[in-house]
Amino acid sequence: MEPTNVRLGFTGGHDREPGSWAKFVEGLGADLLAVGEAPTVFEDPYVHLALAAQQTSRLRLGTMVTMPGLRHPAVLACTMSTLQRRSGGRAYLGIGKGDFALVELGLEPVRLAELEEYALAVRALCRGEEVDYDGARFAIRWSAGPVPIWLGADGPRTLQLAGRIADGVIVANGADPGIVRHVVRNLEAGAGAVGRSAAELEVWYELRLDVGDPDATGINRDGLDEYGARHANYLLRTAVVPGKGTVAEQLRHKKGIDVSEDVAERLRLYRAEFSTRDAYTRGAKTNVELLDRYGLREFIGRLFYVAGSREDVLRRLRGLIDAGARNFCVPLMAADPARAATIAAELFAEARTQPAGPAPDPTTTASTS
Repeated sequence: MEPTNVRLGFTGGHDREPGSWAKFVEGLGADLLAVGEAPTVFEDPYVHLALAAQQTSRLRLGTMVTMPGLRHPAVLACTMSTLQRRSGGRAYLGIGKGDFALVELGLEPVRLAELEEYALAVRALCRGEEVDYDGARFAIRWSAGPVPIWLGADGPRTLQLAGRIADGVIVANGADPGIVRHVVRNLEAGAGAVGRSAAELEVWYELRLDVGDPDATGINRDGLDEYGARHANYLLRTAVVPGKGTVAEQLRHKKGIDVSEDVAERLRLYRAEFSTRDAYTRGAKTNVELLDRYGLREFIGRLFYVAGSREDVLRRLRGLIDAGARNFCVPLMAADPARAATIAAELFAEARTQPAGPAPDPTTTASTS
């Protein structure tokens, strides 16, 4: 059997020394190392990326993701051009609307038009071009060459924007084949509208892997249960607008997720009772208990995690590959990120040659209470 062209990246391991950590994951065969930008949560990503560039020769290096409002486009373009030069052309820039980092600062995520204007300005500046931005015209007087711009996207409008203007896409959740097909459809629509091919874009899916005893992995692991509960709320906050259609219709259209009306109603009730106050309180299980009250733990677990036995994880991974996903970035959430990265690298080596089995459907796991 011919190997499948699948690439693996990592984000996480923020507590490790950046240079030696990057060298370690490159040695595992990883293709990409991403660093998040959220000033209230992570250390400065560009310092980490610069240190990583010094000790690696092959890894792609960039953000997953930054956003308008944190840095002037000239400042960001200068930083990324410097990284591009010092890394030998391995830098990329992931940009999103700020649904996490800006919200953490008490700010609203930017509108799509602002994201487009900002991303295009940074890309042009990295190329050495002049731009008009915020009433001024300016340029950076040197260039290390183009820096690819990847948009963080999972809704139709942002995916179609990426298809029109971006060099790549970062999808925050790639654990469901339905999401992969939704991404492909919308990228094709956006790219086709301007005479491009969606095949021109690099598409990276974040994939939360957790291998082990199914009763103690993914949504059933302490800490990851709270993380899953927060992401369930995020999914509903970014997908569902009251009065714009049913919950099921909006999840299908905006995220590519098919749910029954019964599950949709339980999700609506969960969102209505979600405790923002307890969401980031370490050890608080208020929202986890709410998932259990509405019979949503397994559904949310399968939607956000690829977890369980090695065989189950491999089967689901092959299902994602068969749906069209090729590039996966694994957030390292375990207490031992080096071990988690090693296991992920082993799994991907197997998945590239193992035939697919039937992919479990996460939308059917919460059809009954």
